[in-house]
Amino acid sequence: MRKRKIFPVVLAVVFLILYPAASFSAAPSVEFKENDISPANQISEVISEFSHLLGKDINRELLAQETKDVPAGVIYEPYISKVLSAARKEGIFLLAFKLIPELNSLVSLQACAQPFIAYLKEDGYCLVKEVGEGEKGIFARYINPKGSEITASGYDFVNKWNGHIFSLPLVNILAERIRSEESKAGRFIAVYSYHKEDFGKLKQLLEDMRKKAESSGKIFIYIDELGLIPPESVKKTKNSMKLDEKEAFERARKSLAEEIEGFERGVSTYDENPFYQAQYSYLAKNKIKSYMEDLDYENWKRIVAFDNLNIHDKATRAFCLGDTKTYVKKLKEYTKGFWLYNVKERDENFRKQITKISRDYPGSIIFSLRGIGHYGLEEKLDLEGFSIETYVIADGDFSENLVSDQMSQVMFSNGVNIAPYEESLHYLRSFPEECIRSYLEKDIKSLTLSTRLAKKIIYRMTEQNIKRLSRDISFAFAKGKISKPEDIWSYVYNWADTRGKIVPAELEFNK
Repeated sequence: MRKRKIFPVVLAVVFLILYPAASFSAAPSVEFKENDISPANQISEVISEFSHLLGKDINRELLAQETKDVPAGVIYEPYISKVLSAARKEGIFLLAFKLIPELNSLVSLQACAQPFIAYLKEDGYCLVKEVGEGEKGIFARYINPKGSEITASGYDFVNKWNGHIFSLPLVNILAERIRSEESKAGRFIAVYSYHKEDFGKLKQLLEDMRKKAESSGKIFIYIDELGLIPPESVKKTKNSMKLDEKEAFERARKSLAEEIEGFERGVSTYDENPFYQAQYSYLAKNKIKSYMEDLDYENWKRIVAFDNLNIHDKATRAFCLGDTKTYVKKLKEYTKGFWLYNVKERDENFRKQITKISRDYPGSIIFSLRGIGHYGLEEKLDLEGFSIETYVIADGDFSENLVSDQMSQVMFSNGVNIAPYEESLHYLRSFPEECIRSYLEKDIKSLTLSTRLAKKIIYRMTEQNIKRLSRDISFAFAKGKISKPEDIWSYVYNWADTRGKIVPAELEFNK
């Protein structure tokens, strides 16, 4: 038996829509300063205006200082890291990607509905405010470094575009992390998803990767995620076989690893999660070489010890007692601990495993499927001879698909600063959003869609609304109106509905 570490469904973890102004249609007009001469000034100016379109203000002078060594022309490492780090210090989750400079890529970016920075021949780095579709087809509206606003046809745009962009995290787009100009023989692809998605969303990507591997004579390799080996299973093995705990753990881990490795021989394995069951059947049917995440024993012990503290349960109990101050404090403690043991430590070990496999199979195509809360693990990978690519299975804006403490976790995992008040508000919104998400999942069989709809509802609530909800839940418990988790979900949903926070048309449209 194995477990994938996910955030509790009933015990809440939510999200604030991070960039509410990130909409092309509502973008304010902006102009670059014509006296920007140095590359540092140009790149800091374009990032500053990019942040304005997201409804955020950053210190442009500080940004210019942080990027003062950036050279003119196309930027590669180590300057990419300097630019990203400078933006993230200012609270902007900026990333650098390389796409195929073709019309299809522009169409995919249109679906993301967010501004981005693109490198255009003869212009340099330009702020793309809008990608839309008019009578003559796809167009892009952007501002060049001279301050001129230009509307170009999609064909004209891609003819000038080298495929490089700076943007927020992308969804449903296979994008390469920008490293250097040289081409790579191998590919590592980090795929992120919730554990409850429709396998069809992943199958198309797998088919494409598998066929490209076959046509080019490359080995196609899968690395499976292992969130946790249940301590009860380890204890049972320990007692029945008279082993110490580490020996019992290693025996259990080896047994699970052998099941995953069986895919290469055409032997599948059972998983109670339909998404993974379908994926395993696919991998076995196509005899894909597979490995399991090499979970470290010491890390496993820390995960188990942290879980046994039941901090999340304590946070939830505080909210239901009307004590939102203790709730926020405990949920923050839980989120930081969960990130440390289940994300940071696990991902560091996972990177070592990926590096070893890449050395053992140079020129291969390797992919991993990871929970969406691990987003960004590939950015710290440096695999010789491999491109580093990423793909997120989700809908809408990236931030809409994450509950609040997950988003906070992803941000500080990637070095993005969060203002203390903003972080506290993330946590405060968590419990009611998780309740409404669970309520909606009864009718909407999509975790990502339920999450997005729940967050729209909670985003309409003020801080005082949520604190009042917490007190009202406490009174409802005292009066015996709530006795089981489903009662809380219904209570929170009805509480929001009676206060006009739910728009029926949104729910009907998305069912």
